[in-house]
Amino acid sequence: MLGKRLVLALGVGLAVLGLAGCGSPDLDTPEGVVHAFFDRLDDKDQDGVRALLCQDFKQNVNLEMGRDRDVDYSFDLRYQAADEDGAPAVDVAVYGKMEMHLRSRHVRYEVHERRDSEAPWTVRVASINGEWLVCGGDPQVLRLLDARGALDALE
Repeated sequence: MLGKRLVLALGVGLAVLGLAGCGSPDLDTPEGVVHAFFDRLDDKDQDGVRALLCQDFKQNVNLEMGRDRDVDYSFDLRYQAADEDGAPAVDVAVYGKMEMHLRSRHVRYEVHERRDSEAPWTVRVASINGEWLVCGGDPQVLRLLDARGALDALE
């Protein structure tokens, strides 16, 4: 009987740990906002991406591909921000793998890029009215926002 209880307790404990690791990023931290930004981009959640951007960048988001066109993203990233307690803006270092695949009837275009922690992409976040928002970044990161424009330029 004690053996069954121990196995059950271990199973429940592992399940709780597993679920804790699958939670949403913490939008109250610069790293969490950048993580959520890439998650929403990967989900092609145009409104969700816009909600995480400063006003000046919201109009740059165009993930509506139109008929017979598609974009897919793939990210395997890590996020690191220096401790900037009380700073109004923070640069978050992003490193790992980013991929973007654009497709239409006539075009197939893929971008694959990897960076390590010694040469990361940078994403700038700022605290606006108590909320962290993405307000800038490396050109490679910002180009991901306009998938439709990128495909239009290729066709």
